[in-house]
Amino acid sequence: MSIDWTDQSIALFFAEYVASPDLLRSTWGFYEYLPAMYSASSSIHLKKAVEAVALVHMANTSSIDRLTYLARRAYGKSLTDMATAMRSKPRATADETLAALSLLATYEIVSGEQPLGEMFYAHFGGQAAVLRMRGSSQFASPVGRSIFAITNRVLLWKDLAERRRPTLALADWPIDVYSSWLGDISARLSARVADMCGHARELGEVPLAERDKAWAESLRMASGIAIDVDRDVQRSFDDAPENWRWRSLSTRSSIPPLSTSSRPSSDPGSSNLVSWSGPSRRVVSLGDGAESDGDHEQPLSYPVRIDVYPTLAVATLWNSIRCTRLHLLQTFVEISFLLKQCLISPPPAFPSPAALRAIVSSTVTDISASVPFLLGDIDALGTLRSGKATAGARGKLSDSIALLWALHKVCRVPGLELGLKAWIVRVLERIGTVGEMRQALNLSRLHSTPALALRPVACA
Repeated sequence: MSIDWTDQSIALFFAEYVASPDLLRSTWGFYEYLPAMYSASSSIHLKKAVEAVALVHMANTSSIDRLTYLARRAYGKSLTDMATAMRSKPRATADETLAALSLLATYEIVSGEQPLGEMFYAHFGGQAAVLRMRGSSQFASPVGRSIFAITNRVLLWKDLAERRRPTLALADWPIDVYSSWLGDISARLSARVADMCGHARELGEVPLAERDKAWAESLRMASGIAIDVDRDVQRSFDDAPENWRWRSLSTRSSIPPLSTSSRPSSDPGSSNLVSWSGPSRRVVSLGDGAESDGDHEQPLSYPVRIDVYPTLAVATLWNSIRCTRLHLLQTFVEISFLLKQCLISPPPAFPSPAALRAIVSSTVTDISASVPFLLGDIDALGTLRSGKATAGARGKLSDSIALLWALHKVCRVPGLELGLKAWIVRVLERIGTVGEMRQALNLSRLHSTPALALRPVACA
């Protein structure tokens, strides 16, 4: 009796990846439209994209080699039909086409076959082109807005990583494209920071001999804009309604996420925002409450502070803002270097190196403290799951995609405390094996190998 692996894998994929909006409707969900679209559509590139992701996910969970072959074949058929569809504007701008491109990008993360430099941004060019062609008509339906929200998030990740101005201008977004105030703020802050990063990069590329009064004035304006953007980032935290906030479950002091041995450098070329002084091994084990000895660590060990959130989606949105802030803080360092290089006094409100260091430390701590909740090891009530880490994330695996990005950002912070970095590497290994998301294993290898971790990576 032959087994229909395709139907079984699709059922599993829908069960583990498709997420409906949470009770706060913080997002539109994740692929929440996909089951109905898949059933109703005759689009070959959509159906084969669904099959490709579903089959590679089941291949990871079952280790059945034939499923990997079937997944790659479906992936190839989707790409072939996609090439034909892109030659016709009605087909190219259809919801099914943009959904298929997003699915193919998800395939790369689940399969782990794409090079690290493109792991988050596979099929970026196609997605950007389709969004532009779709114009304002894509916002007419909830499905269109949902697809835009997911796709634009990835485009902003790439814009931030490459330090360039946003692919899609803020003026192109209607007010209601995101389902909640937090989703909207997260996206708009990302776009403003990307614009700031791009502006700072452009200023830094101007040769010294060509840095005239107009350039100096532009740099001063950039300094003021960066201060305003960071104030808005902080305001998003300070003014959040209570039911959208997180709460900490421990009042014990957390391990310092950054070294305290040396001052941060203002030279962006040195990449040395802070320096490491030695690892701290203090963690808490959720298995028995005992601390690790560093060499024989207990299962489910975490940094001392643990935060819980109203929902997984809310935690993901807050981390998106935090990761965006890390990019903005690096831009402050770059602007500071340019100001000193050209003997220009910074604005009075420009953050000092010590202030930047404190914000980086706080941001890294907040992201790290959210991980146990995002992994599903602790619920919103603060109930810890006992036992070893042998099960996957209790939430939807879709949340792990954004978590990979956040953990990667933290690992790229210069001077990150090595004990914390080693813990993040173990989390990535867990997502890659237990969560069956193979690019997480690639990331764990990247950040556990010093020579690789120092290599420039496009998604840094």
